[in-house]
Amino acid sequence: MAEKALSKALVPFYPMAGRFKLNHHNGLLEIDCNSQGVLFAVAESNCALDDFGDFAPTSDFRTLIPAVDYSGGISSYPILVLQL
Repeated sequence: MAEKALSKALVPFYPMAGRFKLNHHNGLLEIDCNSQGVLFAVAESNCALDDFGDFAPTSDFRTLIPAVDYSGGISSYPILVLQL
């Protein structure tokens, strides 16, 4: 249900489903509207927010953060990352 709603919400914001690219003529970043999609992750936890204390970057806290593969260069990075 959330994925379908996100899909509809992205229609007027289609650049968010693209990727960044470098314009080699002027050296500026641009958005390539190539419809590669957003990173959408669903997470579950039996913990309460208080269990994470001050949200220090512990291994337990890191499991709640979606993993993005940054090894492919900026043109492979999703512009929008969402987690429910």
